[in-house]
Amino acid sequence: MEKLTVCPATTDDEKETIALWQMCGLAVDYNDLSADFCFACGKENSDVLLGINEQKRIVGTVMVGHDGHRGWIYYVAVDPCLSSSEYRPLHDGSSRTMAA
Repeated sequence: MEKLTVCPATTDDEKETIALWQMCGLAVDYNDLSADFCFACGKENSDVLLGINEQKRIVGTVMVGHDGHRGWIYYVAVDPCLSSSEYRPLHDGSSRTMAA
């Protein structure tokens, strides 16, 4: 199983992150993906977390945040080109780890 690194996104990750969201069918006409990324990225109460493979490609994302009372998770994405067993931890609960 390939190693997966989870880290916060930076502004340099925006283009590749949005491309993954589009590939996963998360884009809708009424949401501006770039605005959503910039709004959540690196803030005190929200962030975009990335799963990065050994080739330094973004293969998974989750946007997380809280309002002081409730937490939320959006843009959960895993590269659809990957086999389901390649990054099993990303599928089997790592969103809890990434969101924690």
